[in-house]
Amino acid sequence: MKNSLKQLFRTPGKTAVFFLLSCAAALLLAVSLELWISTDEKIQTVEESFTTLGTVQQKGVDTFPQTEIWSAGIYPVFDLNADYEKLDKTAGYIEEFWPGLEEPETEGISLADLDFPEAEYLFGPEKRPYYGAWIPQAKESQPVTALLSVWEFTPLETAEPGTPFKAEVGRVLAGRGQSSSHEVYICDHYNREPEELEAGKTYIGYLSSSVTFTHKDTQALLSECSLLPYPLSSHPNSAPPYYAEVTDGFYETERGKSWTALAEAIERKRYTFPVLPTGSLKLLPSFHSGKANVQHGREISQEEFDSGAQVCMVSTDFLQKQNLEIGDRISLSLYYADYRFSPRMEYGGDGVLYYSRMNLVNENGEMYPVFWKSEYEIVGAYFSAAVYNAPREAIELSDQLLIIPANSVKASDTGSVSETGPMLHTTTSFTIPNGTTEKFLQALKENVPEHSRVEVNFEDGGYAQILANLTKMKTTSILLFFIAAAVALTVLMLMLYFFILKQARRTAIETSLGMTKRQCRISLVSGIMAICIAGTLLGAMGSLALTSASEEYSSRETEPIFSTKYSTWTREGGSLPLTSEHNGSAASALRAVSVALALQGITVFLSILFVNRNLKMDPILFINGKEQGL
Repeated sequence: MKNSLKQLFRTPGKTAVFFLLSCAAALLLAVSLELWISTDEKIQTVEESFTTLGTVQQKGVDTFPQTEIWSAGIYPVFDLNADYEKLDKTAGYIEEFWPGLEEPETEGISLADLDFPEAEYLFGPEKRPYYGAWIPQAKESQPVTALLSVWEFTPLETAEPGTPFKAEVGRVLAGRGQSSSHEVYICDHYNREPEELEAGKTYIGYLSSSVTFTHKDTQALLSECSLLPYPLSSHPNSAPPYYAEVTDGFYETERGKSWTALAEAIERKRYTFPVLPTGSLKLLPSFHSGKANVQHGREISQEEFDSGAQVCMVSTDFLQKQNLEIGDRISLSLYYADYRFSPRMEYGGDGVLYYSRMNLVNENGEMYPVFWKSEYEIVGAYFSAAVYNAPREAIELSDQLLIIPANSVKASDTGSVSETGPMLHTTTSFTIPNGTTEKFLQALKENVPEHSRVEVNFEDGGYAQILANLTKMKTTSILLFFIAAAVALTVLMLMLYFFILKQARRTAIETSLGMTKRQCRISLVSGIMAICIAGTLLGAMGSLALTSASEEYSSRETEPIFSTKYSTWTREGGSLPLTSEHNGSAASALRAVSVALALQGITVFLSILFVNRNLKMDPILFINGKEQGL
């Protein structure tokens, strides 16, 4: 060993060069291997973490149906200091949301048509209704709009039809803001052909709270309660109630019972909250995109969805307003099912029931019966800022929404369906394996004759782009690995050539001096191995430091690129797993050391092979200086 090192130090330049080359070869080989393996791990993580969500909408569907209604004064005025002369005081038609205007077209294609074997669904497809859940024990009622008032009134004057008149409030059946014997102005504001209401008679009306309107030929702004033109139910051709005269025995008549049912339905609506049944959180676009994520507790597990466990997730605002905690149980009485819209259409995102006139009574003027009642355990609370910003027809979540497993509802909702409608992006979805969107669309064309009547949108959470980048990185790392292997082998062969094959004369002399073959091998190989071991170990250590620094820099650079809005990781409370978990771990160190040991093993094997070649040659040829061909 000592003699071998002395021989190496006689050529310090050559020794230093090969030391550095062995170090660089080990470094390059270890880094490329680490990059290859880490990229494979990232690809596997992406495959496991990302899902492809498809949403379906039938073409030609009006997602926000409107109709024209008459208004005696077009614009309500909320600023009493407004310049009266600049206000539009002309009567005319205005557009208003009208869900029961007509039955939407649903023929031609159905959810069942999408259930074909080639689709390879992971979850779904499902067309979600939303339920109205009566929760009378709620500590805070729904913030109601001005649309929820039913009370009796007596005109104190007979006015021209369609103009405001003073009246005295009688019995208040539903709503807030008015009390008996209180005097208000009332107007049949939205009736194109209003009739005269006689002074002294008692009427019952479906009214708004006090709103300031402009009126033609008036010289002052007037606060009035308008008789509302909205239908009692969401069914087509449901006539607006406007008002009715209250006579003896009125509430025993069919019409009177309808008014009583309307009032009771309005009061029940104050403590009604939307419930969204689903087969998996992965089917909800807001959760899939990361726009909604769990803030407290946990998600409903897939096992709970499949088994129909009596558990629920609630919005954080519901949890706070109702003074509830994770683990509490809440009784839900489901009494209507809306199969047309998402709950966002009826229940707004700013704490207001946008269209609270929806789903009050059925087409017979009766209250919907409760079809399912059960206690649910609150396992998690979620938050979604998108609820407050998205258009009503663009999101499946709503204010104070509860999410439950669809299988947890064991009863049929047949007698409580308020509306039906076509498939919408907010109500119909499915998930398929990543990278199969083109295959799905082709299968859709082949299996569904009416495929042109639906629009399918896919959201893979950035999977395609990220996978393409990672695949490119993997290809580069594989190429780099084989280049590094070729470089390492070249360096090794050059080192063995100069330090063994070119030392054949030295071997001959040592043999002639009586050294055994074993001693000759040790004399040549020990010095080479000293260079190799030192160089490869230093290269392996350098690869660990370089990989660690590279991963840290990469994680900082990719953080704004791979936004959490494309993933489900945000709702799991973790960070993007694209930063490899093996970084700095024992596995990385083991791989680096394995590269060094592999190079050392190859060096030992080839060194002994070449020394044996030298030993087979006749020493006398070298001693006489006849190194033929060497």
